[in-house]
Amino acid sequence: MAPRAFLEITSRASTGRIIIELFYDKAPKACENFRCLCTGEKGTSPSGNRLCYQGTYLDRIVAPEFIVQGGRIGQGVGESIYGTEFEDEGLGETKLDRAGFVCMANCGPNTNGSQFFITLCPTPWLEKSTTVIGRVVSGYDVVEQLQYVIVDYDDHPLQREEVIITRCGQLEARRKAKATTITTTTTTAPNPAVHTKRASEIQHSRRPPRNNDARRRSRSPPYRDRDTKPLRQEASHRPGRDTAHTSQPPRESDEGLIVKGRGRVKYREDGDRDRKHRYRGDRRRGEPDYGRLN
Repeated sequence: MAPRAFLEITSRASTGRIIIELFYDKAPKACENFRCLCTGEKGTSPSGNRLCYQGTYLDRIVAPEFIVQGGRIGQGVGESIYGTEFEDEGLGETKLDRAGFVCMANCGPNTNGSQFFITLCPTPWLEKSTTVIGRVVSGYDVVEQLQYVIVDYDDHPLQREEVIITRCGQLEARRKAKATTITTTTTTAPNPAVHTKRASEIQHSRRPPRNNDARRRSRSPPYRDRDTKPLRQEASHRPGRDTAHTSQPPRESDEGLIVKGRGRVKYREDGDRDRKHRYRGDRRRGEPDYGRLN
């Protein structure tokens, strides 16, 4: 992960933190200068100026169409940690095709010091003349709000509109402690005695097999076991019913035919329709079924 630095600014129009990811692979010398000026680890310069961005100003605001510039330490382009101005790096390697890039401010080739600027729009015409040191990865909205700062004709904020860097430094990634887990697999031969004991315990703990016949008998009503033959005989001698079929003599028709069952309906010839007779041949004797008699 690339190193990251931060700047906390305070003004009437905007207050917050800006996080910048540094391009050490493209401009290592310029990125190291910027990082050390954020942390203040280099102390003071030979001229007695503190080599740190804390307490400096963003003193040029050309917003929203160009840049926000600041970080002057001393005079001119500012003092670097190297004591003098240093050379350009990585010219043309980064495409400035969008806003949010951080570049070194200069007054010509190889005149880099401490001043930097943040782009507010695509600036491809600066790719061959400025050293790009990083990009804003968080807090770009804080930079955008600086367009509401009131400036004079030279793009410098008025005295009551000053934008000051109150805090700055380097962000360090938190390292999560990874727990080392050692997995050991051991194969152990089974103990026959323990295996037999467990098998017996499992066998005794099992439920007995279900006997469906026994369950049906236990759920059967008590009257099922009684003899139902007397009940059938009593039902055949109830009042209003005929007696058993064996006690009643067979009926015969007027023609001498034995009537079996209900048979078909035949009305008497005398026109008495109240009495109905049914005739059917006795099939046990081989008599045909005569059907309806006219």
